[in-house]
Amino acid sequence: MQGIDGNTIKKIHNQNISDPVNERLLIAGLICSLAKDFSNELVVVGGSAVEFYTAASYMTKDIDFIAKDDFQISKIMTSLGFTIDDGYTWFHPDTSVVVEFPKPPLAGDINRLTEVETEYGTAKIIGIEDIILDRLKGREFWQDNNELPEMMILSHYDDIDFEYLRSQAEYELVGDVLEKAISDVECYKEGKSPYLRNRFYSDKIIEQKIIDALEYDVPLDKIVSRLATDDQVKGSDSVERKAYIKYIVSASAEIQKLLKE
Repeated sequence: MQGIDGNTIKKIHNQNISDPVNERLLIAGLICSLAKDFSNELVVVGGSAVEFYTAASYMTKDIDFIAKDDFQISKIMTSLGFTIDDGYTWFHPDTSVVVEFPKPPLAGDINRLTEVETEYGTAKIIGIEDIILDRLKGREFWQDNNELPEMMILSHYDDIDFEYLRSQAEYELVGDVLEKAISDVECYKEGKSPYLRNRFYSDKIIEQKIIDALEYDVPLDKIVSRLATDDQVKGSDSVERKAYIKYIVSASAEIQKLLKE
């Protein structure tokens, strides 16, 4: 590719200081295209893919690529001015963007990639269904506690191949997790719930938690304060959670009975 040298990353950075998301996309397109010149194929995965599919609602400084093989990767990265550390992460003095190459294979369908054309080349991004599955597996097996799968399902609802998504979810042992995410998104879309991801305790569970604590003689104010720090209690912050908890207390005949004893 003509005009590409050790100053190209600096040029991309300087032109996108106020748009770091576009900076990462341009760098991804550039590296993908240079790899293709050597008959290597790269796919953007991980947080960079999530950033793309959530329109930067989630942001990262990393670009993660799965490469078909490691052929000429080192040559490409050093030609652009990147250096590698002991952890196999590539850094550049003219940008905060770091690049990593997790080991293959690609955890997804190579035929479902999203191709994004940039002035520096085409960035290939793992398909929307496969990155949703990746984040659902993170939720199920590594306790990732965020709304990223729901955000991606909502944003790309009309473009998602739900038949493929569901079949792969069953194979990856996250079928129930997926169905809950889809249900939450559909309830949100239909105005049945104000929450994109409804991961909150039910009123009954909150009531029982309060009752259990009271039976162990825990003061009510301590119960309220403790529950107000739990993000599975309904509310966007501790103030809203406390108001919700106090409503449960006032509405529960069993709690009121315990408080009077």
